[in-house]
Amino acid sequence: MAYAILRTEKLKTMGNIGGSLAHNYRTRDTPNAVPERLHLNTHEIASADEVKAAIVARLPEKRRSDAVLCVEYFIGASPDYFDGTDAKGERYFATAVEWLKELHGADNVVATSVHHDETSPHLVAYVVPLDQDGKLNAKAFLGGRAKLTAMQTNFAKAVGRYGLDRGLEGSKAKHQSIRDYYAKVNQAENAVLPKITPEDLTPKKSRGEGLLGRVGLQSYLETPEGIADRLNAKVLEATKAYRAKAAEASQARKEAQAARKALDDQQKALKPFLDALRPLNEAERKTLAAAMTVDSAKMVRMREALEQERKIEQQRQREERAAANKSRTPPRGKGMGH
Repeated sequence: MAYAILRTEKLKTMGNIGGSLAHNYRTRDTPNAVPERLHLNTHEIASADEVKAAIVARLPEKRRSDAVLCVEYFIGASPDYFDGTDAKGERYFATAVEWLKELHGADNVVATSVHHDETSPHLVAYVVPLDQDGKLNAKAFLGGRAKLTAMQTNFAKAVGRYGLDRGLEGSKAKHQSIRDYYAKVNQAENAVLPKITPEDLTPKKSRGEGLLGRVGLQSYLETPEGIADRLNAKVLEATKAYRAKAAEASQARKEAQAARKALDDQQKALKPFLDALRPLNEAERKTLAAAMTVDSAKMVRMREALEQERKIEQQRQREERAAANKSRTPPRGKGMGH
């Protein structure tokens, strides 16, 4: 079972937009991407600067200072989806872009990119959230849990033709945001052991012990053993910090994988019930209607038979009462004497 994945990120400043574009166009280090696969990525607009300019061109002159300038959409799927006939996601992503254009208006879907240099192919889209009045209004699209839930459902319906299912509605399962996950991975990747410099090897002058040392009249240079102890302490401290960051990144990966597995298991267990509740297709509706028609005719015949039996029973009861009354009534002219 493969699931459609749809995530959104609100970009409120040009700095937010620039940071997102730097990741998207790989102009900054991206540890989770494979450099040898970078050439496989495709971009509708050639450079990050051109995308930023296109976004600015769509922004209205008058806007609130806290308005969301752009919405970044992340669209992907469970890894097993890309093991099928749509290995590069071309059909899926094309349909997803059409869905975005229908939701926001084609002119507001400024740029799209498809990444093939990470674990699974995914689409990134930059959308200026203009409403029908031409105002920045991200709330109209992403405001509140109900709208987000409806958006996920509508998206799943749009791409469901490719065998992609919607994630379980109302699930309590949580996942890390891509930004948080990358941040932890980057911390581990960027944590390096300290370099030993010539200055580190230079013996340090240390103050001596006792009264003379406290008044600065006695001092001495570090011994080779003292230099080694100082450098070992420096390396040990850095190593502990490095291991802590690496462990945090490893735990983040494990938590994300566990959450995904728990959600998959939950959805598999509930699939029979969800299938039973899904909307009927045209053939199923006709079959059900025909069955209901047959059942309705049977019900009519049953009601008619019951009504006939009721009338017969009422007639029998009337006849019994009439016979009983007749047996209690004395013959005329033979009343009691005086």
